[in-house]
Amino acid sequence: MIEILTLEEAANFLRVSKDKLEEDAIEGRVPCHFVGGEWRFTKQRLFNWFNTERLSINDVVPKPGSQRPPAGVGKDYDEDPEEFIAEIMGYRTSHRIEG
Repeated sequence: MIEILTLEEAANFLRVSKDKLEEDAIEGRVPCHFVGGEWRFTKQRLFNWFNTERLSINDVVPKPGSQRPPAGVGKDYDEDPEEFIAEIMGYRTSHRIEG
């Protein structure tokens, strides 16, 4: 059975403020529907969305004591932003910080 959540329930599930979740809903950053003048979320889609890999600060900042600098440090990527993205993605897969 699909569990449908209100804005408040979804915010509690994600442990964020209702205002922030509503802002993200309006901007299309979170999977949801506007039904009858209110936001509705499915718990499964929120769970899947939350667990989708995203670039975060943990992906580009090295572990304490690491010899490797964060991705992009000391290089000029103004000419080729795709090179920067490629380096971050490579760094991301080989230096994951466990949390």
